[in-house]
Amino acid sequence: MTRGTLVDAPQPNPNPTRRFQPLVALTLAWIVGTLIAQAGPGVIAPAIIAPLALIAAWFTQRRHRFELTVTALLIASAAAALWWDLRQFDPPAHHLIHVAGQTEQPFLIDVEGAVRDIPRLKCGPPGQMRKFVGQSPATTFTLRVDRIHTDAGPRPATGSLAVRLPHLDQRINWGDHIRCQGWFSPIGPTMNPGTFDFRAMMHERGIAGRLALAHRANYQPITSSDHRPPWWRAAHIQLVTAANRALQRDLPVDVRPGTQALLEAVVLGQRSSDLTDVSADFRKTGLAHLLSISGLHLGVIAAGAWFFVQLITGRPRRAAIGALLVTILYLMIVPGRVPILRAGIMCAVFCCAAASGQRLRGASVIALACWLLLLWRPDDLYDAGFQLSFGVVAALMAFVPCVVRALDPLPPLTTHPPAGLRRFVVGYLAVSIVSWFIAMPLVAYHFHLISPTAILLSALMLPFVAAMLWLGLLKMIVTCLWAPAGKIVAVPLIWFTQASEWIVHRAADLPGSWMMLLAPTLPWTVTTLLVIVLILSGWFARRRAAAVGCLILCAVWLLLPRPPAAPDDQPQAATVTMFSVGAGSCYLVESRGQALVFDCGSAFFPDVVTHSVGPALRALDVRRIDTLILSHPDLDHFSGAIELIESFRVRRVLLTQTFLDDARAKPWAAAAHLIDWLDRHHVSHQTITAGWRRALGDVSLHAIWPPPDVDFDHDNDASIVLSVRAAHRRVLLCGDIQTDAMQRMLDADLDLAADVTDLPHHGSFVPLAPTWLARVNPSIVLQSASMARLRRDRWAPALTSIDRYVTAHHDMVRLHIGASGRLAVTTHHDPPLPGLGRITGGR
Repeated sequence: MTRGTLVDAPQPNPNPTRRFQPLVALTLAWIVGTLIAQAGPGVIAPAIIAPLALIAAWFTQRRHRFELTVTALLIASAAAALWWDLRQFDPPAHHLIHVAGQTEQPFLIDVEGAVRDIPRLKCGPPGQMRKFVGQSPATTFTLRVDRIHTDAGPRPATGSLAVRLPHLDQRINWGDHIRCQGWFSPIGPTMNPGTFDFRAMMHERGIAGRLALAHRANYQPITSSDHRPPWWRAAHIQLVTAANRALQRDLPVDVRPGTQALLEAVVLGQRSSDLTDVSADFRKTGLAHLLSISGLHLGVIAAGAWFFVQLITGRPRRAAIGALLVTILYLMIVPGRVPILRAGIMCAVFCCAAASGQRLRGASVIALACWLLLLWRPDDLYDAGFQLSFGVVAALMAFVPCVVRALDPLPPLTTHPPAGLRRFVVGYLAVSIVSWFIAMPLVAYHFHLISPTAILLSALMLPFVAAMLWLGLLKMIVTCLWAPAGKIVAVPLIWFTQASEWIVHRAADLPGSWMMLLAPTLPWTVTTLLVIVLILSGWFARRRAAAVGCLILCAVWLLLPRPPAAPDDQPQAATVTMFSVGAGSCYLVESRGQALVFDCGSAFFPDVVTHSVGPALRALDVRRIDTLILSHPDLDHFSGAIELIESFRVRRVLLTQTFLDDARAKPWAAAAHLIDWLDRHHVSHQTITAGWRRALGDVSLHAIWPPPDVDFDHDNDASIVLSVRAAHRRVLLCGDIQTDAMQRMLDADLDLAADVTDLPHHGSFVPLAPTWLARVNPSIVLQSASMARLRRDRWAPALTSIDRYVTAHHDMVRLHIGASGRLAVTTHHDPPLPGLGRITGGR
């Protein structure tokens, strides 16, 4: 055919035949069985399989194919339920999980094992206030434990620990066998609703707890021949180490740490603390999946290898084999995490299907990969990565042709290059549209985020990511073969990396580029996904008004406010929430849709809003904060203020004159940084003193401390003490007041009586505290504190008749004030965790 020749336009088949695909049906039946097993008792599956097998045998003898197929699928569902029960993890008696479950308190432990990953150097914490947090650089790695040393001698152990050494130490290498002495602490559950379940992720990786080493002297390398790794593991370690060094070698000296961290994340799946700011922009724009090795990365690498081998040999089967070998080699140099192995299995199944020469439908190949993964890890069915990977790939195969026809109903009739370019652009846009619409409900459900710009940004970023992957692999290869050539490849590699970083950063700053959501419900997710599938499949082709109406209803459903949860469904006058933030403080006061936050900071988490308070607020259906009160200029009370203002559109900030004086006296300190940020972003802020009053819904707010024009020796004593009144009940929030403030309150005969109070200064005990507490005479006490505060608890004698709720024990605590004045308390873990019961004085 000559260039520019007219060709007949392909005519879609109006009545396409849909053949029965056994692999697809088997996988769907297996998924149904897994869902049933997760919801019901495990004895159901064996009771169902036996009679169904007899029925299947009878249908086989009678040659009833339809009935036989249905029965076989029911057997597959029952087998999946049985397999779910059999695969539930039951750790052996000597596993470290049993050690972690004995206590929540850290304790000294002496362990021995092998370093199972490349140690990472962390240079500082994330967050707007990270430069003011006195956390030293650290070395972190994972230790696969072989034995525990006790007074009775060594005993075998299994499991892994996340080890942290508070120094930058480059002597530790992957594969080293070492002995460590440090503080072991179990990984706790989520401290607030809506937050990421870090414990589940660590347990998925086989990590049972944390091990904190105080000094380099607390670990000793073991060099005996008995502890040398086998040759194949040593070869693997050398390969991974060489690949990492080859990628990092000869990069330009002016490369920012964040740019290098982005390159390592995209090419090798390595994460470091330098990636924090970059990953925040990628998360906002809906491109966070690009920072973790996934099916997209492996698909790009396999496609590049396929094209190269096909270009040389001209044989598709050899191209498939070449793509498979390159994929396997790539999997050997990236971390062996579950999502990466999942993507590797998907890619391997596709390559093997193509290399076999058998004509397999794309849906059957996807179903086979899905079934193999569920056979390996049934729990992955509930994983966001699993759902996104298979959901998007299946949707691309099913709906891209429909979207292409909708975008370009009259395909070009010539083979002229512009016509080919047009077909390519339309197909490329169709892929981006289908991917975004299918992923949107799942991303909203799992990550509480919608990024409208991702629909175009993902299409724009794909060539850059592909270039980074191909150039990164090329640099590693040529650097190992001839180092000077690696310098040449490094130039375009860094250019593509910097361009990707710049594009995403600019997109994240665009108004409306991302929207944080309240936690969507499962019914909304399923309904929205069903509507999108029907639209993409063409079911609404002649019902466009109905399609638009369904999408509008889904959007309204998502944005509808939810009724606040309350004990016994009683009308509420107000709710006071004490978030669990470790060594810090953050309280939320709500009434009739209005919200006030009293303090927002943590000494443990500089990014406390991003990873803790923010998700919890969205889980509680808080969309906007009317007022933020900062009690005093201690960083553990305001380290999250900037992120809170940005994320929840805080209208005004109230603070003390002491806060402003501290900012002027120390222009290099955190308080000055906050005030300067408020001024630059035109955020309203003012000072308040005793006598300030304001209404918040049905709540009356009153500042009873500090008095105006009074100097204190310590900033803590100038903390704002806030009185919260609702339904004839009173709550006191006291900041960090200490002896001087308490004594002046008592001398001034202030009205301190309250039904509920928080313990000042996170429960720090001073001799005058019992006298002050007796004047308050509360029935309930709240304490925002870490576990370290409770190791020598001096408050217990003063609280013998008072109920005390501590975030270190109960995590997030909510005080509900009913319209009738009834007080009720709920905790995030209700009932409390085993061994962590409510601290009370015997009431």
